[in-house]
Amino acid sequence: MKSFYLGIDTSNYKTSAAVVDEEGNTIAEKSVLLDVPEGKRGLRQSEAFFMHSNRLPGYLHEILGMIDIGRLAGVGVSDRPRRVEGSYMPCFLAGLNAALLIGESRRLPVFRFSHQEGHELG
Repeated sequence: MKSFYLGIDTSNYKTSAAVVDEEGNTIAEKSVLLDVPEGKRGLRQSEAFFMHSNRLPGYLHEILGMIDIGRLAGVGVSDRPRRVEGSYMPCFLAGLNAALLIGESRRLPVFRFSHQEGHELG
């Protein structure tokens, strides 16, 4: 019986979550750009964090509902923009908090990655 892994990324402009199997096959995914109001050049970190925090529970409910959650073996999460000293953006806390909560509640390991590493792996 294959194991599943949950991945979460809450970058400044996109809320993403996916489930893959142990062979790296995507089982379910949800990735949606955040809304930037017309005429604005971007989002403040507080705005991005708020949007991620409100969207992520529904996205997780949707994709985790597509698997036998008892086969979930770990959670991966982007916790910062790049893996360098001082790399930090508050929007990543939304995903990190969700990952830590799921990991703790299911007694699963949580693997932290930078957002940039996600691009390199993809």
